[in-house]
Amino acid sequence: MGTVRIRRGSLVALIAAALLVVTGLVSPADAATARSLSIAASPTTGYAGSTVTMSGKLTKSPKGTVVRIQRKSGKKWVAAKNTATTSTAGAWTAKVPLPSTGGTYSFRAVSLKTKKLKTATSRTIKVVALKKLVATMKASASVIQLNNPVTLSGTIAPFTAGKVAFIQRYNGVTWTILATATISKKGGYARTFSPPSTAVYRVYVPKSGYTAAGASPSTK
Repeated sequence: MGTVRIRRGSLVALIAAALLVVTGLVSPADAATARSLSIAASPTTGYAGSTVTMSGKLTKSPKGTVVRIQRKSGKKWVAAKNTATTSTAGAWTAKVPLPSTGGTYSFRAVSLKTKKLKTATSRTIKVVALKKLVATMKASASVIQLNNPVTLSGTIAPFTAGKVAFIQRYNGVTWTILATATISKKGGYARTFSPPSTAVYRVYVPKSGYTAAGASPSTK
């Protein structure tokens, strides 16, 4: 009789536990620990194809817990970089590559669930990738002399035809605009003028869209 009562008691306890799960009063997930995950990027603007430093903190997780940095591609999140926490406080950091195409990209960090820990997902951050501009300059004369006409020309890449490039002169303190030149359909420019003084010259192109500002090496 004692054995039968024990079995009946165990059966009742199992049924009661099952009912609690079904009714939502207790669920297996409630036993897992919720965590928070932060993320930040420095800098938030970089050259396309370069890397930016991302860092953050994962709470209530052991040292060495994997943190997955993801980048949004269309409607999906794709792997960008994996790293791991480096302390019991949950600090993590990673050098994350930017795509080779200019644009604004969304990133987040994720730590997957375990038997005892819930999945942790950070907020979404945005990082801008700019294409690097390369400019060249050459002078029609080997030496640029005072009041002698000279033509400064070169190429810009990548370029937008019709945009303005600025011929600048260094006055010993800062670069000042001396003249402008329109970028051609082939990415070239040229400007003839009489130098007001002996100085150092360069061409400068402001930022445009997802192309960074840039300047040529200087010419004397």
